[in-house]
Amino acid sequence: MKTTRFTLLMVAFALLAPLTTSRAATAVSAKEAREAFVKKVVDSKFEKAADSKMGQKLTKKMAKFQKFLGKGGGKKVDFNDPVDKWMWFWLLGWAAGVVLYSFGWFVAAPFWYLGYLCMLGGTVCLVIWLLKKSGNM
Repeated sequence: MKTTRFTLLMVAFALLAPLTTSRAATAVSAKEAREAFVKKVVDSKFEKAADSKMGQKLTKKMAKFQKFLGKGGGKKVDFNDPVDKWMWFWLLGWAAGVVLYSFGWFVAAPFWYLGYLCMLGGTVCLVIWLLKKSGNM
């Protein structure tokens, strides 16, 4: 008798359970729910922090940082500049050298030699850039 009551109770619960879980009128994705929660937490933290002295200092520092980013933003690489083009050749040569050297270390030896040559060329470009920057060339 107890097992039939238990079975009936479980069947009733299984039939009524979906009715109790659907409380929201519209479905909200998990991503939207997370974003809303994070926004709510961050907003409450900033409201509390903005009232304190530390929050005011942080606000000033953020304004200075944004001003700093605004100054350098939008710069483009100018290969027509006779001095700065050597700096870019140096950076690109060393970057290619590191990639090819590491690829040659793990895959095949010829890439190691190409990486070595790129690093060597980048170093020559570094010396030329330093000489041109100092005005000795």
